[in-house]
Amino acid sequence: MITFSQDYVANELTQSFFTITQKIKKKMAGSRNATEPSDLFPVLPGSYLPLNNPALEFIKYVCKVLSLDANITNQVNKLRRDLLRLIEVGEFSDEAQFRDPCRSYVLPEVICRNCNFCRDLDLCKDPALSQDGSVLPSWVCSNCEAQYDSDSIEMALVEALQKKLMAFMLQDLVSPWPPRCRILSQGQALPPCGAAGGEQMSLAAGRRVWLSCCATAAAVPCPRATCVPLMVG
Repeated sequence: MITFSQDYVANELTQSFFTITQKIKKKMAGSRNATEPSDLFPVLPGSYLPLNNPALEFIKYVCKVLSLDANITNQVNKLRRDLLRLIEVGEFSDEAQFRDPCRSYVLPEVICRNCNFCRDLDLCKDPALSQDGSVLPSWVCSNCEAQYDSDSIEMALVEALQKKLMAFMLQDLVSPWPPRCRILSQGQALPPCGAAGGEQMSLAAGRRVWLSCCATAAAVPCPRATCVPLMVG
């Protein structure tokens, strides 16, 4: 069985992927130098990568899936290298590395009112979101298939956002000079280490997913068009 899988990837599957990649490259040419996302890719809740090369993304995703089988690692590596050469992308370049195209935001302990089943709900990756980015009527309980209350999810998001805002406003400023000192700045006074200014925030910047999650929970666009997404860790 292992030998069959290796031969299949090295021969038939390789030829098929070469043909598909050439067709994608011909019909949907992307730009390697573009920094803005292409209209060819849907913008879903959690999207953050500027995807703009369909052929490259096809190669990365297909090879990532095939690499899950440890028995065909060598064949997949060769396939990936040859496909990237076909579209003139370096094997070890940053753009050739696979990155998860969707962020996650997990709302903890969501309780179903029908069966009291409790689970963590990923608002960006839950199957309740259709492939075209539109929102289905509601998230569904995985235990009894009853619909969750969207209002409750929306209120839980608001409470979580308020906590993040409070933590952001109350965070400390830390000296940026490790390891000599990582002391906290006391008000407007200079840090005892003598570093005049340049203090860093103690809360690291993270993922910008709040607006898309809120819009998904409400099943409508965010009414606050001027909102700035909060960076959550």
